[in-house]
Amino acid sequence: MLRQIFKDISEYLSPEEKRQFLDILEKYKKKRIPLIVPLGFLKNIAQKYKRNGWQKYLNPYPKELIDFNLSALQKSE
Repeated sequence: MLRQIFKDISEYLSPEEKRQFLDILEKYKKKRIPLIVPLGFLKNIAQKYKRNGWQKYLNPYPKELIDFNLSALQKSE
């Protein structure tokens, strides 16, 4: 999924942003960083370039559902 998103957005990225994302992706593949890191990078890029169409990939769930799940998780700890 992340490679497909990268492919779709790479035309908007600077060479430095492309390099940064590919580095992040490599670290994620090696399980050195969690999924939230590449997703956070992509969210920042989407905001920077005002690409609202990417939100279906980057925010697939309603914020209220995520907030609810986080609250339930915190209560169970």
